[in-house]
Amino acid sequence: MVMSLSNDSLIYGISSTILMGLSFITLPIFTRIFSLSEYGVMGLISTMLSFLSIFLSLGINSAVQRSYFDEHDKSKKKEVVSTGFLFLMLWSLVICSTAIILSEYISVLLFGDYTYLILIKVALISIPLTLVVIYCKDVLRL
Repeated sequence: MVMSLSNDSLIYGISSTILMGLSFITLPIFTRIFSLSEYGVMGLISTMLSFLSIFLSLGINSAVQRSYFDEHDKSKKKEVVSTGFLFLMLWSLVICSTAIILSEYISVLLFGDYTYLILIKVALISIPLTLVVIYCKDVLRL
């Protein structure tokens, strides 16, 4: 038990350290490559993605984890996990697809023109994929 906990902690610790290290290394590169306004656009789109991802997740991951441990039947546990996954995918795809359709309006609202329209669309496409990755990581922890 102690060895398993040590291994898991080591794996999570190393992966977190690598991600923080990459962020530390890429920050000076980004500040040299991008102008001040482009860096601001990147920050604004990133913040928009973060808020939208939090809204779209609806706490499904926590609800699935709670329901998973309430169930004792293995088939019911699988049903809880798959239902959470399907709901998260459908919900995020519907909202992000709608946002992609309205992306011209979002671009004008945020930036006053269509200059960054493609960035907004790419960012919106990435949200369901990101939510799936986070969901799968949480399921693996179960």
